[in-house]
Amino acid sequence: MSEDPKRERQENHQKDGRKKYVTIKNLLAIIITAACFYVLFRFIHPADIIKAIKNISLPVLLGGFVLYTASYLFRAWRFRALVNKAIPMAGLFALVSVHTMANNLLPARTGELSYLYLRKKLDAETTLSSGIASLVIARIFDLIALLALFITAWLLTDELPRFVTTLLHVISGMVMAIIALLFLIVFYGKRVSSLAHRIIVMVRLDRLAAAAWLEKKMEESIGSISAMSSRKTMAVVFFCSVMVWLINFAVAYLLVRDMGLPLGFWMVIIGFTATTLANALPIHGFASLGSLEGIWALVFIAFGAPKDIAIASGFGFHLVLIAYFVILGLAGVGYMKWKGKKASSPKDI
Repeated sequence: MSEDPKRERQENHQKDGRKKYVTIKNLLAIIITAACFYVLFRFIHPADIIKAIKNISLPVLLGGFVLYTASYLFRAWRFRALVNKAIPMAGLFALVSVHTMANNLLPARTGELSYLYLRKKLDAETTLSSGIASLVIARIFDLIALLALFITAWLLTDELPRFVTTLLHVISGMVMAIIALLFLIVFYGKRVSSLAHRIIVMVRLDRLAAAAWLEKKMEESIGSISAMSSRKTMAVVFFCSVMVWLINFAVAYLLVRDMGLPLGFWMVIIGFTATTLANALPIHGFASLGSLEGIWALVFIAFGAPKDIAIASGFGFHLVLIAYFVILGLAGVGYMKWKGKKASSPKDI
């Protein structure tokens, strides 16, 4: 009988800890966003952003949207390979649309959780571990493809300032190590899980209920990853991931070229990749406003772009991108609502 109150107190303590963590993280995101806005708007006027967006020609704006939509098709195809055709492509496209919107709008990467909810809604037989596994694999291959293209772009350009090239030598070594680690997780997940368990026991974290829960979920997810990790599936996932990022690079380049950013294609790829990787950290606020533009400005100013154009193009690109994913996200919400009403309507006898 004495264990129940003790367990209840422990669970309440963990809940309070999670709430404090989320509060601190959101507060930090708000502070970072406000600080970025304060600094950036000391160098430009809002009219500069409007002017940058107006400089985008209509064919580029519409063509960018078509290309961006095509990237969703590759994202949906990737999940199609991972869920073994349990969900039709139309449903997966809607899932990708809503998930991407939520993930980009909600602060601190909390929108990632929408994938688990949406997948369960589309496939009632989906387990939490399999949902986590498919999302983890997608994110791992996003990172692998992004880093591989980053290194390729670096090797193909000789326009970078010398100090940036020196820094990239260091970063490239870290990138290769990360790619190797990610491949180990995908193809040798059980050994990684066993090593993680030994480390947890060694540092005596196994006594904590939260650590035990995380270890259990990690084992379940790695088991699901192992079940998905056939060579054919991984080849499809890798191809789709590369196509997603190549398309995103093309969209970014077309938009910022019209906004007057005076840099070549490979330079834009390097800058866009650096911004994407830095912005993936769970510290940004609503829609990444401020934080993305701040990182973007720092990177492209370091590459030699004029300060005002670097900042204005960051805001312009981001606002156009928000318009793209909101349009597709709302269409996805509409499709899922229509599908839900259709499924719940009485069948004709």
